[in-house]
Amino acid sequence: MSDLGPARHLVAGALELQPGEVADDSDVETLPAWDSLGHVKVILALEAALGRTLSSGELAQIRGVGDVGRLLRGGKA
Repeated sequence: MSDLGPARHLVAGALELQPGEVADDSDVETLPAWDSLGHVKVILALEAALGRTLSSGELAQIRGVGDVGRLLRGGKA
């Protein structure tokens, strides 16, 4: 499993997909389920995992699994 495994699992769970359906490079352009409602679900799942509310700057930068992974690892999106 790549270092983005936890991010892939979070996105898959939020979008009600199987983890195998989400690749490391998946994003809002490549996953049909990652529409506007899906994006809210991803954000809520990410905030729950982090135990905090994301800043507006962080929210604006989340476009894909890599961004979710960076935030899970404690970095900026």
